[in-house]
Amino acid sequence: MRIDDVVFKGTRDGMLIVIPKRREFEDIKRRLDEKLGGTGRFFDGGRVIIDLGDRWASEKMISELIDIVERRGLTVLKVVGPFGVRLVGGADTDLPSQSQSCEPVASPAIAAGNTLLVKRTLRSGQGINHPGNVVVLGDVNPGAEVIAGGDIIVMGTLRGVAHAGVTGNEGAIVVALRLLPTQLRVANVIARAPDERSKSPNTPEVARIRDGMIVIESYLTPGGKVGF
Repeated sequence: MRIDDVVFKGTRDGMLIVIPKRREFEDIKRRLDEKLGGTGRFFDGGRVIIDLGDRWASEKMISELIDIVERRGLTVLKVVGPFGVRLVGGADTDLPSQSQSCEPVASPAIAAGNTLLVKRTLRSGQGINHPGNVVVLGDVNPGAEVIAGGDIIVMGTLRGVAHAGVTGNEGAIVVALRLLPTQLRVANVIARAPDERSKSPNTPEVARIRDGMIVIESYLTPGGKVGF
């Protein structure tokens, strides 16, 4: 087998398709279709994760790979790559990936430019790790985690762990309609919420670094109250 070949890895939960980094995309599509065709109907109805490793792929390229797989009667659950995790099938799974150990969210996530949009509440044990900005259209529950190289915006209540600016970006911010994290980090500054934060007003708030510490202020009327 060529080291740059498309690789199928069977697991107890389904099949992992590993895409080689150093091969022309048109060759990858052709080879993927050939290998799937060579299995006959053995994998019909099976669940699949497409693992891009650290290979960059556009939305069009990802869609083409998904189409090839699903034309063969399989269901793509998620695509893993340098952009993080994009769920396709909308089902929870313990199927491992080669480049990502974080448990996926159980809903579609769409990478748009440098921002990952997650259309679902994150439950305990679920996480997102994305090099750009992350927007969650839902809550982040206790036990869930969001890690971003840029900003984190939660269109709901943030009660889990949030780490913005993970690569050292001190200008990153964390915004939530209710900001009640169990742990909050911006760049290399870390803090935990004290008990009195559970009584915080039900208004949008933003957390950012100011004078070397994390400060929370109203997103609508910035004033700079120290929240941690």
